[in-house]
Amino acid sequence: MNCSILLGILRTLADILAVAERHPQIAAITVIRRDGQALLRHEADGSGRASWALAAERLRPYTEQEAMAFLQLHHALRRALPRHRGELDDIAALARPLMLPHMQPARIDRPHPPVWPLPVRQQTSGYNSLSSLSRAA
Repeated sequence: MNCSILLGILRTLADILAVAERHPQIAAITVIRRDGQALLRHEADGSGRASWALAAERLRPYTEQEAMAFLQLHHALRRALPRHRGELDDIAALARPLMLPHMQPARIDRPHPPVWPLPVRQQTSGYNSLSSLSRAA
């Protein structure tokens, strides 16, 4: 799973919440903060407050305590679930912009070799430019 898939899931969650706010069979929706506290209880009035609360919570920067809890859980899950490290790192990449600068996980850059390899052109036909040039000379 990569960041674009996770972002798609988050957009889908927002879309589902918007439909749920207007659905006549749903009496109430509760939006929970990252720390587990109820942020908002939306009664079925179609005001769109639950969608607004979800969007606001997704954009709210982490407190130092929330960032520490997230990073501790992330490291524990990476150790416990080595086959899912890529997915866990994608989740951490989504959380990174919300963390205080000194709390952000270090980014791992691509290696920088001294010389980048150049692409080799594949010969697709019987034409060989070098042999054609030597015949012309």
